Amino acid sequence: MDLFCYKGYKSYQPFNFFWAELGMVLYTQFRDGNVPAGYGQLEAFKNALELLPAGVEEVFFRADSASYDHELLKYMARGKNARFGVIPFTVSADISSELRGAIAAVAEKSWKPLLRRK
Repeated sequence: MDLFCYKGYKSYQPFNFFWAELGMVLYTQFRDGNVPAGYGQLEAFKNALELLPAGVEEVFFRADSASYDHELLKYMARGKNARFGVIPFTVSADISSELRGAIAAVAEKSWKPLLRRK
C-alpha cells in the first residue's frame, strides 16, 4: 500500500534502537511515512531489550522529544522491566513557555554540573 507522509509524498521512516557502546543497531522497524514518530515506542523498546545478550546487566535510554511518551517513561522510571528494573533515561523536551518558566523558577544555587563517565 502506498501511504503518504504529512508533507504529502510517499515515504518511510526508520525507528531504531542503537547499542551505543558497540556502535550498532540493536532493533529496527521500517515504518510507513504516515506513522507518527512516537507510535508504539514502548512495545518496540521491550522488543529491543529482549535482544540484549545475557551478559548485559544495565541499560540507559536517551532519545529526542519524539520519545516523550508517558507510558514509556513510567515503564522505565517505575522499574517495570523484570530483567533491568529501573532504567535511567533522558528524553529531550520542546521548550514551551511552561517549561521555560519552570526552569527559570529553579534557584541558581540548585543547578549542578552534569557528571560524565570516562
